Amino acid sequence: MRCERVNVTVKRNVVSTIARSVFAHEVPILQAMWGFGNVHWERSNEPSQEIKEKAEYERLQRSYGQQQETQMPWCTLVYGNLMERRLGQAMKGGIKFLEEMELPDEEEAVEDFEEDEVPPATEVEPVIFRNKSEVIDRLKHIGVDDDQIDETASRAELDQLLHTHTAAQLGALGAAFDPDTDISVLSGVLDAEIARRSQSDAA
Repeated sequence: MRCERVNVTVKRNVVSTIARSVFAHEVPILQAMWGFGNVHWERSNEPSQEIKEKAEYERLQRSYGQQQETQMPWCTLVYGNLMERRLGQAMKGGIKFLEEMELPDEEEAVEDFEEDEVPPATEVEPVIFRNKSEVIDRLKHIGVDDDQIDETASRAELDQLLHTHTAAQLGALGAAFDPDTDISVLSGVLDAEIARRSQSDAA
């Protein structure tokens, strides 16, 4: 399939920013790695290229490496296994896929409200994990494979694993979030985003 390219700027820290040209479907991976707010993209004048999904999946695994705590490829954390075809959908969607992920501008977000009205606040209810078993159950609930979950790991290690997968899923959904947020709140953000999208699809 033909894949569109975009120009991205990635702010890695307060003193380091990189700019490069990538395929549109690479942006969610960069957002998962560096945080949604630290990755900005714009249309590129470079022509689209013909790419096969399997070859691209393997290239992304090599190019972006593994998430340190889980030892899982960033490509897999964002798009799942190749058989799920989520990467193919992103490749096919290209820039349109990214635009659908984007949050509305502040002016657009309030345009449906009268001047004296206030848009309803988005409530996020934290998900409380009282023990390791509940963390493990949550990992399975969000689709983490059993062979990636070490049930003998410490609570801190399981929390980190859950945080990584939750952040990756939020990045793939295009949701704005603070990567340093506590896992209970971050899980609540993911649940709220999924519920919001379900309501939007139903409408």
